[in-house]
Amino acid sequence: MDRARRAHHGAAARHDDARQAHLRAAAAHEQAALHADARSVGLHQDAAERHRDAALRHHQASLDEQMLEEEDTRR
Repeated sequence: MDRARRAHHGAAARHDDARQAHLRAAAAHEQAALHADARSVGLHQDAAERHRDAALRHHQASLDEQMLEEEDTRR
């Protein structure tokens, strides 16, 4: 069980890292939208939204992995 717990812990950490990367990308797209021409603003805003959505999915996956890790710890 210790091996499974470590695996869940590692997966949770990787999801958290991915979440942070998506949040940074979303912020970069938001900044780009501020300086983009009118044609590109919507593209950057859409990309920022997709990165925020991905960050939320990674956050949920990290929480799921933490829950599984806790279950393995209790066994």
